[in-house]
Amino acid sequence: MQIGIIAKKIGLSVDAIRFYERNGLLPRPPRTQGGFRRYGENNVETLAFVRRVQGLGFKLSEIRGLSAAVAGKVGRRTAET
Repeated sequence: MQIGIIAKKIGLSVDAIRFYERNGLLPRPPRTQGGFRRYGENNVETLAFVRRVQGLGFKLSEIRGLSAAVAGKVGRRTAET
């Protein structure tokens, strides 16, 4: 999915998505040969999460910590099963 499509799907601007990427809230996506970012469904979920918790008043640094904690738990659960 290209950045414009994901922006419309989540209700964010393209600039906001790039900002989240620069600030470590969203992993850098792979790019096409033409240099376009290619996002997957997991990126949609991450952006939706960031948007929700930011709406609850969390700071970006706090969201970064929450995201890392959630990713760690998911990774541990997957590794254990």
